[in-house]
Amino acid sequence: MKLWPFGFHCSWPRELALLLMTAALFWAMQGILGPQAPGWSGVFRLQLAPTPEALAQAKALWGADGVARYRRSLGLDTLYAAAYAATLSCAAALLCRRPKGCGPRGRRFLIALPWLAALGDGLENGLHAWLLPLAQPPGWAVALAALAAGLKWALLLGVTFPALAVLGLRRLLQR
Repeated sequence: MKLWPFGFHCSWPRELALLLMTAALFWAMQGILGPQAPGWSGVFRLQLAPTPEALAQAKALWGADGVARYRRSLGLDTLYAAAYAATLSCAAALLCRRPKGCGPRGRRFLIALPWLAALGDGLENGLHAWLLPLAQPPGWAVALAALAAGLKWALLLGVTFPALAVLGLRRLLQR
């Protein structure tokens, strides 16, 4: 199955390889962040901080060493974003290929969503790489980073994952 728009052909073995690569990048990032990272709530708090004050509070939660580790993980996180976008897009292409799948428009839509999330992730990473070392970060940039992170999470958790879960369940039930 051709993965629009990149000409990459999806198959279940390639999907498995993409999934393994994505998981490896995720675990590598966890290794950089270390066991002292404040967990998912700390990640969300830092990524979604809408004001310089909220960002300062999130940085205090992480501590100077944690913020430095978080910044070191941003390059790998950008690779991870491309990996999860490819993995989720390939899954969408494979799940939509059934005759009663999601149609051409739905297929293109579901294939594009993870890439849009990855773009938001990349923008957020770039902004946080710049903002985190600043004592007085500009409010507009903090808000833009939070908006990019919010877009990423909304597209992934609010649309892409539920749609793929429904398509996967439909596929299982049609067997």
